[in-house]
Amino acid sequence: MFNIYCARKGTEFYFLNKHKDDIWVNVLEIDRDVEINGDSEANVILLYKTYSLIWGSELIASNIGVFVFTSLKNNNMFAVKADNITKKQFDNENYSKNRK
Repeated sequence: MFNIYCARKGTEFYFLNKHKDDIWVNVLEIDRDVEINGDSEANVILLYKTYSLIWGSELIASNIGVFVFTSLKNNNMFAVKADNITKKQFDNENYSKNRK
């Protein structure tokens, strides 16, 4: 079993940026529905879920939760508030059938 996390149009992605000792957040609002960790070249995986985190000087918080993802291709980390995320659960066989 595995989960595919989907974000709705208008969801804000909080990208963590680091350069030496400087840490800051870039916010990107998506303009369409998107599978966060579906089939993509970025190979995105869920790292953890929390209810708040501080990146740089910015607090990212939600009573429902904040999901933190990373790309295995380029090590980019980003957070998404759970308010705008839905989760689809698959086993390997069902996922392959639904992707065709």
